[in-house]
Parts: sequence; structure tokens; C-alpha cells
Amino acid sequence: MAVATRSIWSALIVAPAMLIAITAVMTAPAAAQPAGEGEPWSGTSRGPAGGSNGSASGSNSSNSGANGSNSGASVAAGASLDEDNPAMTPVGLWRTIDDLTGKARSLVRIRERGGVLVGRIEQIFEPSRPNPTCDLCPGDSKGQPIEGLQIIRELKRFADRWADGQILNPEDGKVYNLRATPVDGGRKLEMHGYIGLPLLGRTQTWIREQ
Repeated sequence: MAVATRSIWSALIVAPAMLIAITAVMTAPAAAQPAGEGEPWSGTSRGPAGGSNGSASGSNSSNSGANGSNSGASVAAGASLDEDNPAMTPVGLWRTIDDLTGKARSLVRIRERGGVLVGRIEQIFEPSRPNPTCDLCPGDSKGQPIEGLQIIRELKRFADRWADGQILNPEDGKVYNLRATPVDGGRKLEMHGYIGLPLLGRTQTWIREQ
């Protein structure tokens, strides 16, 4: 009986000790796993995995910087193209050619003023009379000398052509809508005057003098 009692008390003493040992094993922190093993990287930077992704991010930043440099180079190239083709603009001195007779009629100088283009007659070839005036012109232009008369107004740029302007014909005093397009490397200027629809009207080709 005494032996049985001692066995029961020994079991009661040993059991809690074993329970404590098992609990300690279960709650102990897991051993660190080698890099590259275990679950995939979840987005939290830790150890070499975080460093590797940091390097990737730096690489992406470098690529973004390179792309930005390429974009800047494209803009610079576009700017250089404009600088390489300064003649592709209506600005300059032009010899006007009559579209009906093919004869040169006058010299017209086109300038930029306030973001739009304007143009004046500088010289008339073979005038019908000395010092002709624009007797049929409307408004302030009426009775003004034709040489020095402003005939082009409010011509605006749209991509590779200029439009939404007006041109005055001193011969009949009429004002026409105007489109101007440099062609042949800027050596010529197609001037299309019309009333109403652009499909109608007349086109003259002027020759660059300057």
C-alpha cells in the first residue's frame, strides 16, 4: 500500500514537469530559415530578400531616369529640327505670283507680331499708275497707298500650316479668309484665299526672296 501511494505521488510530481517541458517546446521561437527557403516574400522587408527588392527598386528608378533622359533627348531633337528648318515659316519677304497670269505682281513682307503673322506690300511691279492707292479698300485702308499697305492680318499657326487669317485684295477691296502653307523646303508659300468653304477659292504660290 505504501509502495502504491509513493507511485501515485511520483506520477503527480513528474506529470507537471513534463507538461511544462512540452509547453516550452511549443512556444519556443522557430529557428531562422536560410535565405531563399520557406514562404515567398510577403512584401515586408527582412534580411537579404528585402535588400534584393531594394536593389530592384533602385534599378527601376535608374531605368525611369534613363527613360526621362530619352524623353528629354526627343524634345531636344524636336527643337533642333525646328532650328534646322528656319525657312519653314511664312515669315520673310515674298514675291507674289498671279495665279491667272503667272506674272510677279509685288513683294510682300510677312512678320510676326503679338503671336500672329501680318504682312505688308513693300513694292509693286508695273503699277497701273504712279503711287497707286487702294480706293476700294474698306475701313482705314481706304485711300491708303498700296505700297506699305497691310494686307495680311491675324494669321495663326496650326501644326505645319497657318490659318484663320485674312488677306485683303487691293484690286477689288475684298477681304478673304487665308491659309498659308510653306512648301518646297520653305522656298515657296501656298496662299489660299477663300470666302465660305476652304474647298472654294484661289491658291497662289509665292516665291521666297528672303
